[in-house]
Amino acid sequence: MDILELRKVNKRFGGVHAIKELDLTVTQGTVHGLIGPNGSGKTTTFNVISGVFPPTDGQIFFGGRDITGLPAYEIARLGISRTFQIPKVMGRMSVLDNVMCGYFAKTKTEAADTFLHAPFRASRQERAMRARAMEQLAFVADTRRVKQVAIVHDWENKWALEGSCGPRNCGLGYWKELACHYNALARRGITVDFVNQESDLTGYGLVIVPMQYLLRNKFAQALCDYTAQGGTVVVTYWTGVVDESDLCYLGDTPYGLTDLLGLRREEIDALYDGETCHCAATDDGAMEADGSILCEVAALNDTDPATPLMLYAEDYYAGCPAVAVHAFGKGQAYYLASRFNADFYNDFYAQVCEKAGLQPAWPEQLPAGVLATRRGDFVFMQNCNDHSVDIDGVELEKYSTRLVQLEPVDEDDES
Repeated sequence: MDILELRKVNKRFGGVHAIKELDLTVTQGTVHGLIGPNGSGKTTTFNVISGVFPPTDGQIFFGGRDITGLPAYEIARLGISRTFQIPKVMGRMSVLDNVMCGYFAKTKTEAADTFLHAPFRASRQERAMRARAMEQLAFVADTRRVKQVAIVHDWENKWALEGSCGPRNCGLGYWKELACHYNALARRGITVDFVNQESDLTGYGLVIVPMQYLLRNKFAQALCDYTAQGGTVVVTYWTGVVDESDLCYLGDTPYGLTDLLGLRREEIDALYDGETCHCAATDDGAMEADGSILCEVAALNDTDPATPLMLYAEDYYAGCPAVAVHAFGKGQAYYLASRFNADFYNDFYAQVCEKAGLQPAWPEQLPAGVLATRRGDFVFMQNCNDHSVDIDGVELEKYSTRLVQLEPVDEDDES
């Protein structure tokens, strides 16, 4: 039985003849592919069949019925619809409402029914659609996106940074600083939220404070409270310099964080583009990196000092801490005195996340351009690349999203 038939279909757009005398027959139960170079009329053919726009002439039959020129919504109700190369959800609607839209096309409710003739019937059909949509979503019910890492990005801080004079005339690269931290965490499949200095830090396992030149006193105290209660915080160079009025803090800096970090900033050295300063680990090679952009020179506090993890190995500040950690209350505070190379951030956050008990969404490190978010036993994987990627046997087409269900962990095996 022929379920779809096109007879002498043409479609013109002004002087462009996109479809010319097309005959096509699709038999029920068969699968067909339509291939051709760009501009050959493939998309136009699908649009004509699904009613996005009518053919210039010719006829289209579906199940023996002439559907030529019918609007798209009527054709969809008959059973024909199309997907797009880059499918998009309606971002202002909930997941449930998006799924319900797929069922709405199969209902018999008209707009007039909703407002005039049969509001109760419309209400019943909506309840039925909602119930069916919930059935489809049952497999991900009660799964939640767990809070893991918060990166502090504050617009007023960015504006203050851009308006400041120095310490580098060629800029500090604020966005690049954020990317250093985000990319290392994303490659590990760690969920990252961007928050500001007014945000509640409750529930996060790790808070990163990159280059918060403008630091509000209230937020500095919030970071101390968060860490004292068991949180882990990473504070970078050029933080806590001015207040919300863009006035320099007097006294030791990073302002409000010297007790938290177990050290204080004494000097800064601005490097030229391409210039680096080598840093070496204190325990014979566990970590090493090259610092760039700015190298802060910090002195350890006289009482309750931080523990250096990596030291500058050259220039006049050789032997000063480039990376340090300090126990504060029930938590840990890390200090990064410079901007390092990508390998450092990958290794550093692998260790920090493990100590903070943050589990990656995927067991292996993800390729660049691939994101993963875990909800219960499901992992939502997104390929942002312009090419396909294979991850441990999971094939991701370019610009695609895929839902992967993980095998449940046997508690006996885990022990």
